[in-house]
Amino acid sequence: MFQRKWNFPRCCGAIDGKHVNIKCPLNNGSQFFNYKKFFSIVLCAFVGAQYCFHYINVGAVGNAGDNDISRDSDLYKALEGNLLNFPRDHVILGDEAF
Repeated sequence: MFQRKWNFPRCCGAIDGKHVNIKCPLNNGSQFFNYKKFFSIVLCAFVGAQYCFHYINVGAVGNAGDNDISRDSDLYKALEGNLLNFPRDHVILGDEAF
């Protein structure tokens, strides 16, 4: 689908994270304070070529990095175990954190 819609061959999807602004939870110190200097939780999503969400992870603390969040996710475990049956020569688009 990425080939036809976006002219990007052998792509299975795209992944990224987004900080969602929150009020500081009581008695949590700096766990939710992120590098952008506000309190947040992180939404991490994997989408297909048609903007459909195939995987969503919400609730990681704001000071966690995208790399740590993705490495601890069920999606990462499924990709590592080849449980999604993606062809070996295909890619997932993401920034350097992923």
